[in-house]
Amino acid sequence: MSVLIEKARNKQFTPGLKDGRAIVHLLGGADKDDATHLVRALVRMGEPALRLCLEASRGTEGVERARLLEVVGKLAKSTDSEARDSLIGALEDTTPRVVKVAARALGRLGALGAIDAASKSIVEKALLAAKDRATARDLEETVIEALGKVGGKAALDVIATEGESRVTTRAKVMLVRELGRDEESTIDPTQKASGPIDVRFHCREGLEKILLEQLGGRFRAKRMDIGFVDARLEDVLSTVFVARSFTMITFPVCDRALGADEIVSEAVAREITSARSRAVLSAFTRGRVRYRIEWKAGGHRRREVFDTAARVSAIDPALVNDPTRSTWEVGVLDRGGRLRIELRPKALVDPRFDYRVAEVPAASHPTIAAAIVHVGGARAHDVVWDPFVGSGMELVERARSGPYERMFGTDTSPSAIDAARQNLASASVQKVTLEKTDALVARIPNVTLIITNPPMGRRITRGESLDKLLVPFVTHAARTLVTGGRMAWITPSPRDTDRAAERAKLEIAQASTVDMGGFPGVLQLLVKR
Repeated sequence: MSVLIEKARNKQFTPGLKDGRAIVHLLGGADKDDATHLVRALVRMGEPALRLCLEASRGTEGVERARLLEVVGKLAKSTDSEARDSLIGALEDTTPRVVKVAARALGRLGALGAIDAASKSIVEKALLAAKDRATARDLEETVIEALGKVGGKAALDVIATEGESRVTTRAKVMLVRELGRDEESTIDPTQKASGPIDVRFHCREGLEKILLEQLGGRFRAKRMDIGFVDARLEDVLSTVFVARSFTMITFPVCDRALGADEIVSEAVAREITSARSRAVLSAFTRGRVRYRIEWKAGGHRRREVFDTAARVSAIDPALVNDPTRSTWEVGVLDRGGRLRIELRPKALVDPRFDYRVAEVPAASHPTIAAAIVHVGGARAHDVVWDPFVGSGMELVERARSGPYERMFGTDTSPSAIDAARQNLASASVQKVTLEKTDALVARIPNVTLIITNPPMGRRITRGESLDKLLVPFVTHAARTLVTGGRMAWITPSPRDTDRAAERAKLEIAQASTVDMGGFPGVLQLLVKR
């Protein structure tokens, strides 16, 4: 074995110009396995290898030319007209392998968006001509696959007449997707369905009851389970934003047993095009429906995606599968012989927390901040204090929940104070004072409500140090609150802080365990009697 070939087998080896020339010379006579390593070595070499292979490919043919063009195809960029023209010219080669390599390379450039509009029609025309010349089905399908990635309407018109196969189906799906991308596809929150629609509000585990209370009677909640509340939407879509502690909404389509002989892609296609799905998609989509399929059990399952998309398109061509510019996400869970599908309005703009212009590490997630504020309640005479203000989420959410007399935020971090100031200004919150100071020594007069979320600090405070901070804080908070005052917060160490609360005459009026994203915290309402 050549020393150079041995070097090429090492993934850490990147050839210099001298070795690159030698590898190009070796390519034609190398066996298949050695050639694979030589090609990869040239690709690692980058731009110089592209130039070497372009030059060498002009005077070669057969297997050697195919291998050189494989390197060209892998290294070519959108700005490289010489490489593109070389690949287009190779489509006229009499060696099928050379044509295959050139077609795949052009398809790759098309998939990467590396071919401009002016060149696209030239490439499409050349690929269509190569398809007409193809005498073997495998070569024809290679060209069809490339057309699916780089073609346009002319390619679709031709491929539409082809017999059904996995390759032609995939190409048609991709072409329909690309050709429809100039059409409008948005979610309109001002729209209302023709009748009541089932809607699912998802939330952090432990916030279900709070979410249910936020929804009130307006949504006719039907069922509450771990991580979600099922309800009925009878008004315009934007009314869902009245609830501030959900993480996303979906529209359940089905939750049923799969038939023993039922094909998953066929079942999913039927559900996507069902009357229940259409009622949702048509109600809230402005323009063409563009969707992506998300397999909740894991894996991309690309073959099933294309099979499903083809079946959907055959039933309703107005529904376009588009994983990169989708308006809707179709969540599919097929597990244990059951099929569950939900539609998520992926392009729906959520205005609830658009005041967030600055963040700090370990700051509250706004849906949790909203839950803390909900538990604390809102009274017009409230003097509010957030001792660990972070980025100010709790104070903004309290301001949004109703009138108050004054608000204060303290933190030991200058960056936190700065972020909180930016977010409060963005939300146009008035009557608020921010101060860099320790929560254990801060003196805020006449506090009626403390709202805070120190558990997130567990990610930046290790072990016992956090407990040593929170236990004396509970005592200090009790001294700060007026009689009848409330503290809504989340504690990561309820066993220790509950004892401190009892000693400080703070009564636990409400408590529930909440998923904080990797560890549990207890959301509590403490009242000073």
